[in-house]
Amino acid sequence: MFTIAHELAHLWLNTGGIFNLDKMHPGKEEIEIRCSNIAAEFLAPESEFRKLWEENQYRFDSISESFKVNPIVCAIR
Repeated sequence: MFTIAHELAHLWLNTGGIFNLDKMHPGKEEIEIRCSNIAAEFLAPESEFRKLWEENQYRFDSISESFKVNPIVCAIR
């Protein structure tokens, strides 16, 4: 889901994706960071995330079920 949201952000911003084929990692350019931030906000809005974070006693595994994302996404968020 994150990848789809990230790529949709590229379309929304009318920018191409930047990918480092040598190391097989996403680029660290500003547009990549911006698209990742947009995807994170789309999938787990900060205001809702913070509310659930406190209600669930800081358990990112429980919060991930609410947002239907991988627990790693919530751990990073």
